[in-house]
Amino acid sequence: MTYVRFAVEGTTDEPVADRLIREVDMEPMPTFIGGGKTQLDPKLPGYNQAARRSAWLVLRDLDHDDAGGCVPRLIEDLLGSAPSAGMAFRIAVREVEAWLLADAAGCIRFFNDYGETDAPTGKFVAISAGDDATCGILRDGHIQCWGINAVRIW
Repeated sequence: MTYVRFAVEGTTDEPVADRLIREVDMEPMPTFIGGGKTQLDPKLPGYNQAARRSAWLVLRDLDHDDAGGCVPRLIEDLLGSAPSAGMAFRIAVREVEAWLLADAAGCIRFFNDYGETDAPTGKFVAISAGDDATCGILRDGHIQCWGINAVRIW
């Protein structure tokens, strides 16, 4: 059994870290939970050093930090150096879109109420999606639509 130590900002983050670790058949070992990033951040360089000898997962929110558009640089700044071999440091971006993009297949299943994401075969040069139908222009110039309100092929 591989054990993974983890550190998170708050108690609501603990089940997420626990589940992520168990999903890859490893055993979670909570190390730091709570206090927010003001309590977590000063401990990060030490956790990074410990990750030279054991596996670590750190989850932290971006909140309103200015990463200058570069989250990897923020991670390096917080850790004091590049992540050690055993360190998995993940920063959750605050926009919902980031979560949706992380699971594109799940997102498609969730939003595919009327078949509007079940694209037919073919090479499209343009696509327009609506609430319950999608249309695309094929390379040969024909237009094909699909979904509940799509009944015609031109």
